[in-house]
Amino acid sequence: ETKESKEATMLELEQLSTYNAELHTSCDFVMKNFDLRQTARDEEVEALKQAKAILSGADFGAFLQSA
Repeated sequence: ETKESKEATMLELEQLSTYNAELHTSCDFVMKNFDLRQTARDEEVEALKQAKAILSGADFGAFLQSA
């Protein structure tokens, strides 16, 4: 019974180690691309604000002069 318990524990440790490596890879990707994604999101929000203003009847020329 002790041998089975040890084998089960070792298997669980291997699985946890694999999961840890997968999480590490995923986190590295997020950290590497964070600034790029944040910039893209800010540009998207600004574009949506401009589209909303245009559809609401605002003058687009005012946006071009401020940019």
